[in-house]
Amino acid sequence: MSLIFSDPSFQGIVQFFVDHSYIIMFIVFVFEGPIALMAASFGASLGYFNIWIVIGLAILGDDAGDFLWFYIGYLGRNTIVKKFGRFFGVSEERIERLKSFLEKHPKKTVTFIKLSPVISVVGLMIVGSTHMSFKKFLYAITPIIIIKTAGFVLLGYFFGAAYNTILYYYKNVTYGILLVGLLIIATYIIFKRFEKRLAHKLEKNGV
Repeated sequence: MSLIFSDPSFQGIVQFFVDHSYIIMFIVFVFEGPIALMAASFGASLGYFNIWIVIGLAILGDDAGDFLWFYIGYLGRNTIVKKFGRFFGVSEERIERLKSFLEKHPKKTVTFIKLSPVISVVGLMIVGSTHMSFKKFLYAITPIIIIKTAGFVLLGYFFGAAYNTILYYYKNVTYGILLVGLLIIATYIIFKRFEKRLAHKLEKNGV
């Protein structure tokens, strides 16, 4: 996140969104991950943003980001994936396995790729390289995005609502934000571990 945010801390991201427009928020959602969404949801709980606009921008931004990688693979076919896949830790063997899964189980494979923290970007390019139809890809990826967005919005908004209570007891804005940030980061780590286990289980079962 340091490429976008001058202050990559949780409170710094919240302030960044407060200082900029919804258009900038959308652009951030295209390239950044769940922490940015939780920060925006946290800001919404404090009254800085409209939560429904945040949700809409998050879904559109995530869709746009996924379609970007999909389209790169669609245009470049296997050349881009084979040339840059190694930089993401994706072997030729794994690429071939993903292609095989995609042919047999397109929706399940897209779900696996989306939930994988390691091969998500390259995996989406692989999907694009198979020339899967845009409509089919949209139907496969959007439900996953909506579910993930809802989860992270609830996390950010919930801790944001608790923020005022925390401040009431601690009487210190800095410590309050730090505590909320640590809780959100801890929850995020747990969620990512769950994602890894789910992705591993899907791969192990040949899904």
